[in-house]
Amino acid sequence: MWTHLINRMMKKWNDLSFIEYEGCDNIYRGCVNIPPEIIELRSYHLMKIKRYMNPHIKAKLPFIFHSSYFRICNHPLAINITTVHDFTYELFVNSPIKHWLHCRQKYNAIRHSDYVVCISENTKKDLFKFLPDIHPDKVRVIYNGVDETFHQLEDCTTQPYILYVGKRDPYKNFDKIIKPVSELGMSIHIVGDSLNRQEESLLHEHHCQCVHHGFVSNEKLNELYNHAFCLLYPSEYEGFGLPILEAQKAGCPVIAFNGSSIPEIIGDSTLLLHSVTDEEIKSKLQLLNNQVLRTEVIKKGIRNAERFSWDKMAEEYISLYKQIGIV
Repeated sequence: MWTHLINRMMKKWNDLSFIEYEGCDNIYRGCVNIPPEIIELRSYHLMKIKRYMNPHIKAKLPFIFHSSYFRICNHPLAINITTVHDFTYELFVNSPIKHWLHCRQKYNAIRHSDYVVCISENTKKDLFKFLPDIHPDKVRVIYNGVDETFHQLEDCTTQPYILYVGKRDPYKNFDKIIKPVSELGMSIHIVGDSLNRQEESLLHEHHCQCVHHGFVSNEKLNELYNHAFCLLYPSEYEGFGLPILEAQKAGCPVIAFNGSSIPEIIGDSTLLLHSVTDEEIKSKLQLLNNQVLRTEVIKKGIRNAERFSWDKMAEEYISLYKQIGIV
């Protein structure tokens, strides 16, 4: 999100500045070419503490401060904006210390921001669930986009594997797809972190063939989407669900869980799972053997993905910045 927003912002305005910390390594930072003269580089020393502290900024005129991670500026001329992606910590993180630290910082940023942006209506709903004191007038919904890298390849043959993309935390339900996929004689291709011992044991137990690709480029991921029988996305909770749109844009059918933001993002409900069970998963997978239905699902998916673009996302942020009246 920040990569696409910053790249487009720099084409629109010259009056931008950025605060960065020495040695901070983010894989997306290399995709943004920010001129050094508009970067205020700060020391990485005590970063584990600084990450929870609001930065001090000197200014004589009103300015917008939009942090990439739940920080605000206490300067009296600052107009603060916070973007909220999801409430995963609140729902699924069991560590009391991590939970407290995250929520304390997050809620402070939300409560003291002039505007709050949620990346889906479901995230907005969750925001009011966890912070009912927030005034609705300061909350906006701006959807993420989907990269133009993802598209249908010519003369692409479907192969008998299902694709799994992303993290595999317990609420993502990766472990629940192994048995039904194996019973249908299909294999699983995984993009993301290495398999742990428990996952390897489960794959072995059910004699499920698996190919682990690790982390791949968008170009490689597009190939995997194009060749896959489908993307299987059984996650119980997503703030947005970007892989769904990537797959749809690449002409890959998506089977996903009917919960959180997913019905809002996926469009067509034909392949939504109402429960993450062996029977339900196999039922949806078998539906895709019907070529007429499969073709229709792909067409609907491509049309649905057109609703989302990074250009549209950036335009809506820029519209919000302009609405504030100081840019």
